[in-house]
Amino acid sequence: MPSRYRNPQVDPGDGSDFNYRHTVDPRYKTSAAVKKTMNSSLPAFYGFLILGLLLSFVIPAFPQLETHSQAGIISATSVMPALIVHAALNPKMLSNTLCYFGILWCSGGALSLLLIAAKCLSVDQSLGTILFAALSSGGAVLNAFMSRKLKVLQENAAYSKAK
Repeated sequence: MPSRYRNPQVDPGDGSDFNYRHTVDPRYKTSAAVKKTMNSSLPAFYGFLILGLLLSFVIPAFPQLETHSQAGIISATSVMPALIVHAALNPKMLSNTLCYFGILWCSGGALSLLLIAAKCLSVDQSLGTILFAALSSGGAVLNAFMSRKLKVLQENAAYSKAK
């Protein structure tokens, strides 16, 4: 007859539930991948800023757009998205408002850079203008890419808060 003070043993099973117990929810995998991509894109924003400022002061694009205007455009479309990315990577600062603001800023920055590139090329086709338009197009792609990543991050954050 078994002792009444015997510790009960839990049946360990056959191990077939291993895959079920040790999986990471896909939203966490997606969030980690997005944050890694966003973190690795920060040097691109800083490179865009440095290259844009050098190009603005060394080879002015065209006389209708002053050098400080070019520098302001490049700064606004590179520094603010970089700051938004830094804030979004901090879990305590991540919020829907920040993501929406970042999406709007990056989308607006991408569109404004494309419009400025088109305006530059319609007025003048000098070397400085072509380089500035190419840099602006690259910045537009970078801003659009970051806008998409912020949208995915915002969807994941909203999903985890809804549950």
